[in-house]
Amino acid sequence: MPRDSSSIGGSAVGADASVHEDINNYTEIAHSIFGQSVGNCYGSFSCNLTRQHGRLYVASRAIMFYSNLFGFERRLCLPLSDVIDIKIYRSTSIFIAMFDGEEFIFKSFSHR
Repeated sequence: MPRDSSSIGGSAVGADASVHEDINNYTEIAHSIFGQSVGNCYGSFSCNLTRQHGRLYVASRAIMFYSNLFGFERRLCLPLSDVIDIKIYRSTSIFIAMFDGEEFIFKSFSHR
């Protein structure tokens, strides 16, 4: 039985719309926390930074971490212009090195 090409194209269009909606949601959240200067946000990931659980936002101009647990808020904005190295670390974490010598390891809870 031949496939209807319009249904295939329709599902792809629907998937594209969903991706754009997610990007708009991430961007709106990142702008409300960090301001407009971070650019468009392309992803949001649950992670841990120095034993603080929060969200990692990846934007066009910065990588940001936000945590608000029991009223203790932490905001970290790493401008991409200051990042010198990004590596996968121990298969479930991301290592980021900055020009000023600071290093950050964002750990994932997956595969634990």
